[in-house]
Amino acid sequence: MRLPLVLSLTLLAAPVLAADDAALRERFRTAYAAAQTGATPGEADDPLRSHVLYPYIEMARLRFRLERGDSVDDEVADFLRAHADEPVAARLRRPWLASLAERKKWSDFLDALPPQTQDPTLRCHALAAHIALKQNENLTEDVSAGWLTGQDQPEACDAPFEWLRARGALTDDLIRQRVQLALDAGQAKLARKLAERLPSGKSAKALLNAARLLDNPADEFKQQLREGLPGDARITLAAYARLARRDSAQAAALLEPLALQLNAEQRGQLQADAAIGLALDHKPEAIPLFRSLGPEISAQAHEWRLRSALWGGDWPQTLEWIAQLPGPAQQEPRWRYWRGRALAAVGRDTEARIAYAEAAQERGYYGFLAAERLGIAARVEHQPLAVNPKARAMLEKTPAFVRARELFFCELDSEAAAEFRHALAPLDAAAQKEAARQAADWGWHHQVIPLLATLGVWDDVAIRYPLPYEKEVEAAARESALEKVQIYSVMRQESLFNPRARSAADAYGLMQMLPATARNTARKFGLERPGVPELLTPSRILRLGALHLKELLQDFRGHWPLMLAAYNAGPQRARAWLPPLEMPADIWIENIPFNETRLYVQRILGHRVLFGWRMDGKPRTMLPLMADIPPALEDPTAPAPESTASPEPVQAP
Repeated sequence: MRLPLVLSLTLLAAPVLAADDAALRERFRTAYAAAQTGATPGEADDPLRSHVLYPYIEMARLRFRLERGDSVDDEVADFLRAHADEPVAARLRRPWLASLAERKKWSDFLDALPPQTQDPTLRCHALAAHIALKQNENLTEDVSAGWLTGQDQPEACDAPFEWLRARGALTDDLIRQRVQLALDAGQAKLARKLAERLPSGKSAKALLNAARLLDNPADEFKQQLREGLPGDARITLAAYARLARRDSAQAAALLEPLALQLNAEQRGQLQADAAIGLALDHKPEAIPLFRSLGPEISAQAHEWRLRSALWGGDWPQTLEWIAQLPGPAQQEPRWRYWRGRALAAVGRDTEARIAYAEAAQERGYYGFLAAERLGIAARVEHQPLAVNPKARAMLEKTPAFVRARELFFCELDSEAAAEFRHALAPLDAAAQKEAARQAADWGWHHQVIPLLATLGVWDDVAIRYPLPYEKEVEAAARESALEKVQIYSVMRQESLFNPRARSAADAYGLMQMLPATARNTARKFGLERPGVPELLTPSRILRLGALHLKELLQDFRGHWPLMLAAYNAGPQRARAWLPPLEMPADIWIENIPFNETRLYVQRILGHRVLFGWRMDGKPRTMLPLMADIPPALEDPTAPAPESTASPEPVQAP
């Protein structure tokens, strides 16, 4: 039976499927789903045997039989030899290796294990295999090397580590080394668990105290200041940095007693972390701490002392600290923009115009803001990717590329993405750009946009800012009274137009809504309660997402930056970040404590500019959406204030 199977698989090397054969794709999807539940070959297979994706059906059947416990090792081995490094083989290889390890077929396991595998579970199974087969040369050293990691290890590692212990080779010194590695990696709970296994003694106590301090700095600092801090100042500093971000007031109170136990350089780091914590909480006490720092500070300290100066409206201090940035950082559009803002605020208009003009060269949030303050159009400069007929013809004959296309149209996202990566790997940049062009034509935007970024291709604005789901967006905009560009901007940032996107937090679909949020929105607007299938349906999720945006916009009295921050981080956090006094929106956005949320708001505002250009050839403006941020939101139904964010433009040089 082996020979015909291998031959049948080998003959499938060349793609034979027409690009628009929707009926055959649907037949494949049905057969693939059936194969995953154990359906056996039959007449329904006949039209698919020459299908470029037929190996996926065979793989699914083998995997089902393997998981059921059938004896399929020979067939699996044949399949893997026939498909070698293809992604379809990877979908079978790992479960087979896991099965071989579970059945302790160690020789077969080692024969099938890919060389240089980085999978920690498979590496530990390999150690167990060598132990079982008594391949003991250098084995103690190999298992010891596997032990020495600062990360938690999978359950498969328990057996080789226990073998090491039984031989008396898992010494206290090895345990101490791993505790230190865990501490260095910030894995406080692992370090604590390991340190508790050491025999009592001075070194064991020091390591345990270090682990406790890193794990729970709020409580441990108080006790350990009385009893003695860990000898390793790095742990003290790491624990203090954690505390400063969790409780800036407690960290500030501990600054002086801790500083007495550190050298000058370490005291500087302590002060910087205290200041950053206070700045994240928008406390004015951050400013004097930042002023006390020496010239050698981290990039993070540079950024947050500038943000604290902006929050406090201290424009001379802003200019002074921008001048102290390292040279490359001063050239970033962000600090060029803020230098222009500060110069304009202190009346140095000519210099402000120059700084704005430099920042306006960037196609992005800061560049667009700078252009608007100059009274000029945002820079778009669309440059389409050139067609590459030679590369296109080559790609159409590349099996992996054709498989990626067919899997994409069959809505098998992870399989398609693996084949696409496999197809791209050997290609030069020119061919990869052509692959991106073709995938964009298919509508595979969530693959294309990151690929173009990796290739440094920024100028094809049409591909990077597509307009899919036009009817659905039109309907959602009409019902929610939002602009289409606003819905497109949020959709791009949330999902890159992937209708089947699912986040680690279980947010779904084009607008990445949590099921509970979607249900609440549906209830408030009198709509049918949605389940996950509805959240993966473009028309439903766009409607619900737009209505949720409308709801938040009403709650935040028309303030778009607040609404966007609430959509990303939650309304409670957005309200907690409100300033003590009315504040320009760009300053408030710059001081959002969460990096993810700050970038989220900035990028969506920037996306809106470019989607405006895509829709009607004219970039949208940002400043009309950036009314000053109020210190408190009183009646959510009160009318939104007129924007005060668009001053008389500074004339461009």
